[in-house]
Amino acid sequence: MMEFKIQNVVAKINLKKQIDLVLYSSHLPTAKYRPTVFPGMFLRIPGLKPTLLVFSSGKIVCVGATSVEEVEAVARKVKELFSADSIEVEITNIVAYAHYEGKIPFDEVVNKFNNVIYEPETFPAIIYRDVSSGATFLLFNNGKIICTGLKAVEDVSKAVKALEEKLNSVIKAVQVY
Repeated sequence: MMEFKIQNVVAKINLKKQIDLVLYSSHLPTAKYRPTVFPGMFLRIPGLKPTLLVFSSGKIVCVGATSVEEVEAVARKVKELFSADSIEVEITNIVAYAHYEGKIPFDEVVNKFNNVIYEPETFPAIIYRDVSSGATFLLFNNGKIICTGLKAVEDVSKAVKALEEKLNSVIKAVQVY
């Protein structure tokens, strides 16, 4: 079975209150706030990998986590750091990497899959949108695959497994001829 590795989990965190970005940026050593360049504050929490984009509305975008558990750890720290009574956390996108053993037969995939875009002059991969799962895949000739557009690890697992089965059936059909 084709294994996958999560590369990035993107999440929205809502503090449900306004944030004084000038005040926080002056007190947090890992904060960067330049309102003439960008309306939000960039924030790193020591000991954690993700970067946070904090807006005065109390809405935060968390990028760079490699697991849902890491997002949850960030959310706990954010709640504490901004003294929020309660917060809402929503995973908005998971980006995962997988590798298909062998080369992906581009011609067959383009001909047999639906919802495929392949323009080798502009991008070296097939863009495949799997309507049933909601995933978007980038399929590279050398077997590398990027999966994006899903919000749960279980959904990524199912989508990657379904893609592998579909690729295997295309390859078997090619070998028959």
